[in-house]
Amino acid sequence: MTESSANCNINKFRTLSQKLLSYSWKKVGNEKQLKFDVSLEIKFDSAVAAIDKKKLDKAKQELQEVKKLLAERPKFVKITDRTE
Repeated sequence: MTESSANCNINKFRTLSQKLLSYSWKKVGNEKQLKFDVSLEIKFDSAVAAIDKKKLDKAKQELQEVKKLLAERPKFVKITDRTE
C-alpha cells in the first residue's frame, strides 16, 4: 500500500466515522462499540503509516496500544451485558 492510498483510506474512514458518530444511537452500547472500532482503525492506520516511513518503533508502539485496547474490551462487554 502506498502512502497516498493509505492517506486516502484514512480520510474516507474518518469521514464515515464522523457521520456515524453524529448519529443518534438508540443503544449506548452500539455507540461505544463504534467509537472503540474507530479508535482501533486509527491506531492501525498510524502503525501502517509508521511502517511505510520505516519508523518501526512507532509502529510497534501503536500495535501494542491496540493489543491493550483489545485486552480491555471483554471487560466492557461483560459490564454492558449485565446492565441490558
